[in-house]
This record gives sequence, structure tokens and C-alpha cells, in this order.
Amino acid sequence: MANPIYYTGSILPSELCSSPIITICLRQASNTSSPTSLTVDESKKKAPNRATKRPRESRAEEHPGTIHTPSETQRDAARAVPEEYLATFRVHLSALTEKSLYFKSLLSFQGVEMTENKVVLEAPPLSGCDPQLIALAFKVFLDWSYSGTYNLANYPYMVEEIKRRAGRKVQINIGGIASVPATANKKDAEEPLSKTMCHGEKMVFTAILYVLADRLLVEEFRNEVLKDMYQTLETYTRVDAKCLRKTLTEIGEVDKKLYKSVTWTHMATTVKIIFDNTAEKSLGLSRFPKPAKSDIDARIRDVEVHHRHAWLGAENMRNLIAAFLAKLWVPSHSGNRKESRKLSPANVWHQMKIVEGNPDIMRPMMSYLMLYGVKTLDDIPRSDFGLPEGDWWSE
Repeated sequence: MANPIYYTGSILPSELCSSPIITICLRQASNTSSPTSLTVDESKKKAPNRATKRPRESRAEEHPGTIHTPSETQRDAARAVPEEYLATFRVHLSALTEKSLYFKSLLSFQGVEMTENKVVLEAPPLSGCDPQLIALAFKVFLDWSYSGTYNLANYPYMVEEIKRRAGRKVQINIGGIASVPATANKKDAEEPLSKTMCHGEKMVFTAILYVLADRLLVEEFRNEVLKDMYQTLETYTRVDAKCLRKTLTEIGEVDKKLYKSVTWTHMATTVKIIFDNTAEKSLGLSRFPKPAKSDIDARIRDVEVHHRHAWLGAENMRNLIAAFLAKLWVPSHSGNRKESRKLSPANVWHQMKIVEGNPDIMRPMMSYLMLYGVKTLDDIPRSDFGLPEGDWWSE
């Protein structure tokens, strides 16, 4: 008798057949403040030491018998300028509510979303990122909602590489299948886009995925993204450890491409995305049990662990990002001069800029700066990041 085959998707196809379809409109976050929300100081900055002029009344001749009320004028203006969305999706209702607590709560009663059969979802504010990346991230979420899995290699998140190949700095719609209208050189034409090493852009896109999963309250999807980020960062730290012992000309071609594809801009953007859009969740010592009192040696070790863990919070991605950066910022891993990290003034400047721009990262980083002899993320207990032991990606 053959072994039974179990469906591994998030929702059964038979349930989709009877599920209604709803429209999801993804809207870019607004960073502009309303003029009426200016504080007194801000209004003075707009016009310092100058009297405010009364607005001149319009002398345009109105059509006889026409009366406009403010509400009618606003409605007319709204109809005249249709709202633009980053992307629009038509999705089965059950696919949204099966895993996402956000959609499950929002669509559980007869509110305006159910009445209009449309949800306007505001994207998280992502400073310095191409807005189309959030639309692509939502596509990843939808694919995972239907199939229960996803593969980042199937998505054109490498916006910088696409623009470089196109030979011009313009916004390219990556919501669908990526198309490169022109190639910069013969090498680009020979190497498929999916095979190009864009490790830094992968860090940034994975951070966007995590923020989206966190906002939609999809714990299972968020945990999968967390694993992807760990694998991405751990791979880089292994290559970085090789570069401490060898030069770029001595390491393999693949490792060299990976190492050179990550810049300080990628790291700074990743940090900002995570720390601007997740909560601190600081728990201090209350997160961990008290030290043992029976064994002196064990007590000493426990006290050291408690002292380190007191700086951590309960947000696993924050801990992971802090551990990654702390590992890169330690000047030397050991007493071996061959494994010493040379900190150039440029590197120190970038480090200070990241910390000053994201002060919340200092607290968890203190925990990992205490560790001695750490060469890769694999040397740090994965329980700090809420992850299981073992290399699950090689299974």
C-alpha cells in the first residue's frame, strides 16, 4: 500500500472554491504632514517674523444659481483625483483569514471592508526603499498563504541590479515578472538575473518581509522569514570570517561576489526597517530563570548569562540584527593577529551613523559585544533569536 500523500499548503483547494473574493489595495504610507497639524514653532519656521496675509477671494464668475457646499466640493475633488495604489490584488477571503490574525479580525464583522468588498492596506513606511518592494513582499505573503511555502529566488527583489542593467536610474515596476530592457555589458547578458549575487539586497527585502508579517500578525510566516534572515546573515558572517584570514583574491569566486554585494548602505537600511517598524519588547532579567545556587561554577556561568541576557528583548529579529552587527564590529576575534579586523575611519563612521540613527540597537548590541571569540552567528545560541538548533535549510 502506498504511503498517503498529505497536502502541505496553507488552505485546501476545496475551501477556496467556496470562498468569496475580496480586493486588497496596497497604498504607500504617507510621510507628509497636513498643514493644519503644524505646531506653533513649525508655523513660525514657515514664515518667520512675517504677518499672515488673508487669502485673496476668487473673483471668478460663478454660473448663476450654482451653490457649492464644502462637503460637495471635497467629494468632487476626491472623484476628480482617483487614489493611486502600489498594487491591487483579488484574493480569496479564506486565504487571508486562515493565517493572518489581522485580516481575520478585520473581516470578521460586517464593516466597511466587507460592505465595499475592499481592503485598503497602508504599507509600512520604508525610508530609502523602492516602494515596489512592499508590493513584491505582499505577493510573497500571498503565495505563502496559498501554498504554505515560498522561495526568494522566484522574486525579483534585486532592484539595484535591475536598474544597473537597465543603464538608467528610473523606477522599474517589479510587481510582475522582472524584465530588463537593456543590458550594461556582455557579462550581464550571459548571467541570468536570478543567478546574480545580490546578498545585500536580499537582507533588505527579507527585512521588509518580516515587517509585513509582523504587521499582518502572521506568526508562522514571520518565523519562516526569521529563519531566512538568519541563514542570510550567517552565510555572510562565514564569508567575513574567511576574509579575516585571507584576501579577496585568495577566497573563492562565489564568496568574493557575495562579500562585495553587501554594502554599509544595505546594513543601515536593514537596521532602520526593523527598528523603525517593530516594538522593543524589553524584558530584562524577568525573561530568564534565577541562577542555580548548588554548584558554584554553574552559578558563575549563570550569572554571566544573566548579565548578558539582561540587555536583550523579546523581539527576535532585533536580537538577530544586533548580534550580526556586533560580530562585525569587534576589532579582533582572538589574539591571533592574522584574524584581527582592521577598522578604517570609513567603517567607524558608518558604524556610528547606524547607531546614532537607530539608538534602540545599542541595548541588544551590548549583550553580544560581551561575547569573546565569536566568529560567526553559529557561535551564538539560537535560542536568543527564537530559532531551533541545527541547519534546517540543509534538511
